[in-house]
Amino acid sequence: MIHYALINGLIITAVVTLLTHGIITFFEKSGVLEWMQGNGNKFFSKMFSCYFCLSHHIALIIVIPSLCINQNWIELFVPLSVAGIINLIK
Repeated sequence: MIHYALINGLIITAVVTLLTHGIITFFEKSGVLEWMQGNGNKFFSKMFSCYFCLSHHIALIIVIPSLCINQNWIELFVPLSVAGIINLIK
C-alpha cells in the first residue's frame, strides 16, 4: 500500500526546502545577510550567520499558514528537516 501521508510529507518538505533555499540565495545575492550580520542586534546577527537557524526560521514562516489551513500538526517537523537539508547543501 502507498502511504499517502508519507508521500505528502516528502512533497511538502521538498517544496519548502526549495523555497527556503531560494530565499537564502536571494538574501546572499542582495547583501541582506552581510548587512544583518553587521548591523543587526545580537539575536539577528547570530541568526543570519547560522544557516541552520536561518533556514529553520524561514521554513517555519513558510509552514505556519499551511499548518493553520490544514491543521496537520505533523507539519511542525518540516522546518527541522528542511534546516538539516539546507545545512548539508550550504
